[in-house]
Amino acid sequence: MKVVLIPLFGLVTGTTTVICTGQVYSFFFLSHTPRVGAGLAGIYVAIAPSLSIPFFWLFGRLSDRFGRRSVMLSGYLLGALTYFVVFHGLTHCAGPALETAIERAPVTATLAPVRSSSTSSGADDFLAIAMSPRLCSCSAACPFVR
Repeated sequence: MKVVLIPLFGLVTGTTTVICTGQVYSFFFLSHTPRVGAGLAGIYVAIAPSLSIPFFWLFGRLSDRFGRRSVMLSGYLLGALTYFVVFHGLTHCAGPALETAIERAPVTATLAPVRSSSTSSGADDFLAIAMSPRLCSCSAACPFVR
């Protein structure tokens, strides 16, 4: 059973995370954050895998030489390290006005401390934060915060 579960959760989980972030979330990000049209975002997301096809042979040869585990783990690490850079680049190229707005007016969030008894659990504090009325400095944002 161990022989089946390790590849199932180790290999499939990492691969699914990389593929979903690279394809599905990229489309969602482009169509909702910098507001690129869905058609254009679909074209961008369709072009990316076609550009990666030559790398399949390269990494196939590397996995034959060094083993699949090391090549796949290196790919997962590379993906985890570069996703922030890639999505920052997507924002820069697809929505330069959004990037400028983020730099000029950064969003900060603060949470007031909750007064609780010394015998309360962390769950009680979480419920007190979640259920307490939120104070907004901007009346236009209040309907979206509550």
